[in-house]
Amino acid sequence: MTEVKSGTYESSRLLKILGLYFLISFLLGAFSLIDENSPSLSFLLGFFFYCFFLYYMISAMGFEAFCHNPALSIKKQDIPRSALFVLLNILFAVVYVSVISVPPSDMWDVLPEYFHISHLIAFLSLCLAAPLVEELLFRDFIWKIFERKNYSKRKILILTSIIFALAHLELVRLPILLVTGLLLGVLRQRTGRLGASILAHFLINLIAFCANIKG
Repeated sequence: MTEVKSGTYESSRLLKILGLYFLISFLLGAFSLIDENSPSLSFLLGFFFYCFFLYYMISAMGFEAFCHNPALSIKKQDIPRSALFVLLNILFAVVYVSVISVPPSDMWDVLPEYFHISHLIAFLSLCLAAPLVEELLFRDFIWKIFERKNYSKRKILILTSIIFALAHLELVRLPILLVTGLLLGVLRQRTGRLGASILAHFLINLIAFCANIKG
């Protein structure tokens, strides 16, 4: 099993990076609700938001270490395993939505009803940048800090999943996000790498993106 490299992530940065993540997530959500006539700008800001965190974590890890990090690789056995976990996630989401009346996410309301540059920007932000950045943040940066505190594997899995779910600031979808975090965390635990969880995260977001494209 290949160990995930994390660079020099310091525990003192944890509250700062989480606070910043929550704050910017809130501001982006507020902006998308206030200015529904600027979908491209809304997703573009989201893309820059993820780029900022990616830069922050690459800086902490070291650019060369990041580019040559085998923990970010995807192996053949990761593909069916990731697909299985994505299927489990979808099944839970379908059951949850059928039992509880869940309104459409406000995030998707900014997508126009015709092909628009917003679709491309949304894809780059939600399907490419988000999976990479969120896996690095929640299942590498935060995960490694908890490991250094000698937390048990189960405790780390649960804590990172809870933080992941809360960070999305979507109360009605909290159970779905929690299950998603747990499934991605289990992938990370079983493989010892981020490649499988990044792939699964990409597929989950891609399915949501395709399901909400209008026209």
